Amino acid sequence: MSEIQANKIINCEGMACPMPLVQTKKAMNELQDGMVLAIRATDRGSLADLPRWAQGTGHQYIAVEESNGVWEHYIRKGSVASPSTSSVEQSTVSSSATTKAAQIGTATEIQTISNEQLQQKIQSGQKLHILDVREEDEYAAGHIPGAQFFPLSELADRVDQLDPSMDYIVICQAGGRSSRACNYLVEQGVTNVVNAVEGMGSWAFEQQK
Repeated sequence: MSEIQANKIINCEGMACPMPLVQTKKAMNELQDGMVLAIRATDRGSLADLPRWAQGTGHQYIAVEESNGVWEHYIRKGSVASPSTSSVEQSTVSSSATTKAAQIGTATEIQTISNEQLQQKIQSGQKLHILDVREEDEYAAGHIPGAQFFPLSELADRVDQLDPSMDYIVICQAGGRSSRACNYLVEQGVTNVVNAVEGMGSWAFEQQK
């Protein structure tokens, strides 16, 4: 798939967020400093998860390449003891959206809501503002009726479309991307946010396609 030489390759195809990241962490622990890990993933969330994790832990996110719906990420193991010294080589990603998504989401304490609690609010007739931060194909496959398509990869460009005085419930597939989206929104002054931590992967109620 690429001319980049990897010391280890892991296959995360078919795995949903956050499993590609979980498998990446496990595999990276088995490598020596300077070795390169290749991660093959089909989950769009990996485009945000892996660069963000690498940059925050002292590893070097080298590149990502896409072929037939499979993204192959390359990360060089660095010293996790000094993450502030990590560097990122110029990526081969064809879209700037990936970089923007990777920059989103520092740690902030965010209120959460379960799927059952969210469904109760929906059934009660409350007017809710739900932001679905998954990618287009995930949203099209099934989303909460009335949820607004607001992908994490576009959040930095579209945050000014949100009203800071309004309450927002943010959902993704498994809670990872929605957590980062909530953190970023708080940083931008949109503070009334709640993370639907269980995500659409566990949603057992009505969906719209």
